[in-house]
Amino acid sequence: MTLKIGIIGLPNVGKSLLFNKLTNCKVLSKNFFFSTINPNIDYLRIYNKYLIKLINIINTKKIYNKNIIIVDLAGLIKNSNKGQGLGLKILTKIQELDIIIHVIKVFNKDNIYNYYNNNILNNINIIKKELILRDIYLIKKNIINNKNINEIIKYKKYLNILKKNIYINKYYKYNNNNNNLLSNLITMKPMLLLFNINKNNFSQKKKILKILKKDINNLSLGYYFLDIKKDNKKYYNFIDYIYKFFNIKYCFTIKNNKIKI
Repeated sequence: MTLKIGIIGLPNVGKSLLFNKLTNCKVLSKNFFFSTINPNIDYLRIYNKYLIKLINIINTKKIYNKNIIIVDLAGLIKNSNKGQGLGLKILTKIQELDIIIHVIKVFNKDNIYNYYNNNILNNINIIKKELILRDIYLIKKNIINNKNINEIIKYKKYLNILKKNIYINKYYKYNNNNNNLLSNLITMKPMLLLFNINKNNFSQKKKILKILKKDINNLSLGYYFLDIKKDNKKYYNFIDYIYKFFNIKYCFTIKNNKIKI
């Protein structure tokens, strides 16, 4: 089974750059809004101590990972759920994902266009609101067209959770084998906050977590700090973290001098 991991966030927070690092691609990362229109898609690379041992043993560089796809999506903005910008197109693509990485830019530079101000909590809440409103729309639409009383009761429970500004994944585990509605609910999917933080600002990590502690707990989110542009050595650690946090199991097979993951 192929797993889809999507990269979401506001415009110009480092999504395409992260995609390049995770996949070894070279898609353009431009300094204007909606520079990514159609999603960039490729396979997640992996490079850990076990793989290094295998490479040394069989002396090959032919490594294939066709099981985990990374999807780089255009930036969401306020009122995306109402069709603002590329909103509905992006939200529909997010519904197709299994796992979500939400990128938040922690630092600001004068030469980088910033869609909103650099208020971290505000920027998280913009995305959070769009995802919640999209799920509310999907559930209400399903209730209208549903005649199964038990399902309607269950969906109303989900609505009550969302109306409290809480993601459904805090109380229910995602299963992509669920029916169409449940597998399409965005806030039921496992999610990770990735803080794109300048190396010079790493000392602010504790301060950031203190501000966001309540939100992170309420939304049942993981988090990771990374300088997306410069932290090349830590990318392998981050990829390992993705596998561990989302409980992704994998194994290596060797055939015809090729390593498959």
